[in-house]
Amino acid sequence: MNPNRYKLAAVHYWMRSETRKVTEISLHHGAFLAVLILVISAISCNREYQPVTESELPEHIQNIENVTLIDPFEGAVPDSMELIQETVFESSEDVFMSGNISNFAVDDAGRVFVVSSVPGHLGVYVFNSDGTYLTTIGRYGQGPGEFEALGAIDVLEDELILFDPRLQKFAVYSLNDFEKTEEKIINLSEATRINQMPAIAKGTDLKLLNNDGMVLEVGMSSLNEESDGTQIFYYKLQRDGTINPERLLEVDRHKRYFLPEREGWAIPITKPFNRSSLVSITQSGTFFTAWTEDFLIKEYDTNGDYIQSLYYPITKSDLSLDQISIADHERRMLRGEEIPDTWPALHTMELDDEGRLWIATITDSKTHFTWQVLNQKGEWIARFQKEGERSRRFVPSKPLIIIKNGYFYTHQREFRQGIDRIIKYKIQRIER
Repeated sequence: MNPNRYKLAAVHYWMRSETRKVTEISLHHGAFLAVLILVISAISCNREYQPVTESELPEHIQNIENVTLIDPFEGAVPDSMELIQETVFESSEDVFMSGNISNFAVDDAGRVFVVSSVPGHLGVYVFNSDGTYLTTIGRYGQGPGEFEALGAIDVLEDELILFDPRLQKFAVYSLNDFEKTEEKIINLSEATRINQMPAIAKGTDLKLLNNDGMVLEVGMSSLNEESDGTQIFYYKLQRDGTINPERLLEVDRHKRYFLPEREGWAIPITKPFNRSSLVSITQSGTFFTAWTEDFLIKEYDTNGDYIQSLYYPITKSDLSLDQISIADHERRMLRGEEIPDTWPALHTMELDDEGRLWIATITDSKTHFTWQVLNQKGEWIARFQKEGERSRRFVPSKPLIIIKNGYFYTHQREFRQGIDRIIKYKIQRIER
């Protein structure tokens, strides 16, 4: 074994003790791999935790600095958390939410703000924590307090922010009386000029920070394969709508396949097995990112500088195209594409209001995802199962999930049953 192959500068491995304290052991180069294989070889009761050999350890992980190896024994423990459904937020006799739910937010008081729209109509429907309807914010249009679309909604302390990706503007509302306090147009021209981005680059998402600033996500989508952007960019955005043109972070978007062009236009499609980037941002502006290929979480500071990574080795589930629904013309198109042999390792990733990482992994199960809860040091907190079909994953965006105030909020949509709602679950630890 050539130790120069392994450049993990600071790998920390946690072993369980009676007090469940964490002991850091710095491993150097070849020693890291030897310990990794020995530890993982001890786990054989579950396919998800089968041994990882030297050849299976991804080369790109071998070359990353400051990687913390998460103890595989911790991930093999029985489920220690469950979700108890408590409240539903949906249309009722008191309010009808036109169209489909596309986003939502939750404030510190537990009020839920649901974005629902249909062409020509849009609104943010506000519910009390017990599910009763309170009021509606915003309307469709191009004037003040009007929106053509809402790509982002966020709350921080006593403010609510709404972002329109079509009009490239944001509006801030007071959570005390739901009145609009400011509205600004975002000007991307300087950032696109300095970073030599095409004119199709647009703001796509927005995150409020506790330093009175924001982070703007910028992406590029095209119906032409040659001009289709494959990266997502992040910039600091001021409250007056100006952007710091210095890029904070850049991540790969997701794989898109293009059906044959017709009259210069191509139809981009994604499939549930496509890999994608997951990004979660703390209220202080720290980034946590992952490429769903591996359980590898990278942390960046508020300036976009790399800090560390958390790595957990799991065996990915085998993939067959027969496991998903594919139209005949799509199947013919995919014959010329490189299709992975496995499902991605990760389904999604979220941060809760205490800064903990909630990570859903894809296993052999067709009906459930396995969730792991970690703190930012990589120490295990809990594990649980939640229903979800890997064959129905929507890769272009993360599922709508918020973990806050001791509750797990998620979006449920079943078109055939006429279900489109937000569900609040009480998070409950399982005592063993």
